[in-house]
Amino acid sequence: MSDTTLYKEYIRPAVAELMELLKIDKDYHHGEGDYLFTLDKNNEEVKILDLVGGYGANLLGHKNREITDTLISALENNSPSNVQGSVRSSTSKFGRIISDLLIKETGREHYICHLSNSGTEAVEAALKLAALRSFERRTRARQRNQQSLNVLQSIEARKVKKVNQELMKSLGVSEVRDLIEVINKHNK
Repeated sequence: MSDTTLYKEYIRPAVAELMELLKIDKDYHHGEGDYLFTLDKNNEEVKILDLVGGYGANLLGHKNREITDTLISALENNSPSNVQGSVRSSTSKFGRIISDLLIKETGREHYICHLSNSGTEAVEAALKLAALRSFERRTRARQRNQQSLNVLQSIEARKVKKVNQELMKSLGVSEVRDLIEVINKHNK
């Protein structure tokens, strides 16, 4: 039974079918930099450019030397992992570096760094950020529309007031109450 058949039968049937249709149903045995490696029908290695990057998890490439060296060092030094209930000083320093880089690029004041450990989390963070930006744009548009409406209502109110004043003057009425009485008498 082929890897594609096993994947289709036991893991993700619809995805496997789509991958097979698109001829991307490969089993990669090696990744390096921006490339993935698989074996063809003759068992010869084929190098394929990875334009997906693990949906954000491999943006710096497969087996990035700096990342690999850092991971090896962390393992050799018995660095703790998955310690969410701690300050994690190295993470804090990294967050500051990222914030400083973004400040240089954007000129904004301060950034909070949200770290993730999978492509799914990276995509989720991007979607949430896009939703936030969309909400902020809609909020600003509503505020601008409300300001414009307020200006128009103010202009309209001044016009109505001016018309009422001219009408009262031409009818010889000094108060709005008197104007209403004159209009009611006229309409009877």
